[in-house]
Amino acid sequence: MKHHVLYRTCLFTIVAFAFSWTIFFATEYWFIPSFINPTDSAILVLTQLASHFLGMLGPALAALVLWRVFAEPAQPVWRWGHLKFYIWSATLLILLRVAALAIGILDAPNAFQIRTSFEAYVWVVLGASLTIGWLAGMGEEIGWCAYLLPLLEPAMGKFGAVLLSGVLRGIWHLPVLLLPLLAQVWKGEMALASFSITALVLTGALLFSNILFGAMMGWLWFKTTSIPLLGWAHQWFDLTRDAAALFISGLAASTAATLAYSIEIHLLGLIALLALTQYSTVVRKRFWR
Repeated sequence: MKHHVLYRTCLFTIVAFAFSWTIFFATEYWFIPSFINPTDSAILVLTQLASHFLGMLGPALAALVLWRVFAEPAQPVWRWGHLKFYIWSATLLILLRVAALAIGILDAPNAFQIRTSFEAYVWVVLGASLTIGWLAGMGEEIGWCAYLLPLLEPAMGKFGAVLLSGVLRGIWHLPVLLLPLLAQVWKGEMALASFSITALVLTGALLFSNILFGAMMGWLWFKTTSIPLLGWAHQWFDLTRDAAALFISGLAASTAATLAYSIEIHLLGLIALLALTQYSTVVRKRFWR
């Protein structure tokens, strides 16, 4: 990798991580313990949602700063992209989630139940996900795709650029998974050795899933170079996950539903990753003439 590419990648990483991680840690270890009643689930969920959305802007902030400082890579032109990509991405993610839920229901029909009542905050979460969530999704993808991929591609190719961007994306997400575990260690509810093993396993899984998710976003970026389209697809990924959990009880207990969705979405990411390599072109020519 050329030195200037490595240097700017490091700068991007420092700015994005510093902004987002400060918000994640401050919310978990200062704001919530100081100002939120732990029994007030509605306020707790909305606070965590607001913190998550704000933290998602870190990659965009890093990209905007570096676009101002350096001439390359150039800031991309704003493109909305074709309507069909908006329809396909939302429909595909909904169908994947529905298919996974159907498998879970068939496997354990008594574990799933549509909630009979919904608290007001549920509608706030969904409304925010459909509006602010789109902006937050763009916040991530401006950094991981619109900035990093054009920076890395000349030195590493599309495959390498998506791979490195996905690794950084995965590491950036670590506080979301590890902060609750760190809180248990802090309270003496989890041994340090258990935390270390769990953290190692979660880190590996997170890197793997974010590389494949990043491949889907990367494929979409190279296909359309549309920032709002990437934010839209990211939003629907998050929205289908959150909506399922909000409306259906017993979802977390269903290993079948979780495994089915994981296999589906990871397979889609793998296909996208292969589509960005020269190998996939050779395979296509050989088998689809």
